[in-house]
Amino acid sequence: AYRAGLLAGILHDLPLDVAGRIGSVAATYVVESKGTQSHQYTRDEFSKRFAETFPDYAESAAKVFVKR
Repeated sequence: AYRAGLLAGILHDLPLDVAGRIGSVAATYVVESKGTQSHQYTRDEFSKRFAETFPDYAESAAKVFVKR
């Protein structure tokens, strides 16, 4: 999950520190649930959680959370 979040940030041309924070939030969903693939979240849930956790970076990471 961390790697997926990190890569999502990198693929959206975000700085590594912001991409790493996206990976960190993605990884929290995994460690909070039993099993390795039993977690789930929506883009809105993820975006809200990211903004609450890293308010200074929410605007710069917003383009990752927009559905294409």
